Amino acid sequence: MNSDSFSQETHEQAAAFDHIAEQYEVVFGLNKNHMAAVSWLLERLPPNSHILDIGSGTGVPTARLLFDAGHKVTGIDISSEMVRIAKYNVPTATFLQADAANVTFPPASFYAITAFFSLLMLRRDCIESTLQKLKTMLQPPSYFILSMVEGDFDYKKIPFLSQSLHVSAYPRDVIARQLENLSFTIFDSHAVQFQANEHTPTETQLFFFCQYQNNLHTGSAEFYIEVFSQGGNSGLQSSGVQWSPVESNGVQWSPMESNGVQWSPMESNGVKWSPMESNGVQWSPMESNGVQWSPMESIGVQWSPMESSEVV
Repeated sequence: MNSDSFSQETHEQAAAFDHIAEQYEVVFGLNKNHMAAVSWLLERLPPNSHILDIGSGTGVPTARLLFDAGHKVTGIDISSEMVRIAKYNVPTATFLQADAANVTFPPASFYAITAFFSLLMLRRDCIESTLQKLKTMLQPPSYFILSMVEGDFDYKKIPFLSQSLHVSAYPRDVIARQLENLSFTIFDSHAVQFQANEHTPTETQLFFFCQYQNNLHTGSAEFYIEVFSQGGNSGLQSSGVQWSPVESNGVQWSPMESNGVQWSPMESNGVKWSPMESNGVQWSPMESNGVQWSPMESIGVQWSPMESSEVV
């Protein structure tokens, strides 16, 4: 990955960021809303997660906060100067000069991807195709944080610090629809007012906090995740909670809750499941209340239905 594959537009954007790299951290490195978004992610990441930071800039605050919390970070940026500074600020993380629109990593490489004010540097049609590609790099269930500036224009030239840049923007509901169409679940979204300094106009910054779960069967192991329903359920049911199939290949499941009882995290690929409880009944891995559970395996085997008091 290097700048040889950059388009002329990307070279121009990169050159602008090369000129302002030293200023950038001073102005944007302590954005409290940006830092709060990283904290939201840290609360949900399993230990030693691998995160891809799109538009990693100087490495501050995103890469530094993630690495300091014990995670592995790969950052990409179009600016060689930004990459140089990031390597100095967070020397144990990996930083590459690369373009988000053309970067390639193997499928399911990352447990989370962050894109703080980086995709807005692309044309709209490129933003949409890039989001589609980034989704393939996530290892579901996984997290994605996207931040943009709200507006309604495509690759508009604007002044930025001492340079000129081209940026794209959408209304917030349009971005939300794009994410949902790509099967991202939006857990939360924020719109905040931000002014870099007294000489710059106030802008509306949008933050989207998402999770991605691949619900398509691809032949890997099939597991179950709870789906809350107030009406009639079909399939496996325990205390009114319907379980629908999703996929996992060694991916840790987020903690789940049924009827007010916290279920222990579960993990595949040979890791033992913690005992579970529903309605005060302790469930063992293989049998509960006289009901035999079918054998369970992790790779390439579909799990047989399980019972809890009633199967409908």
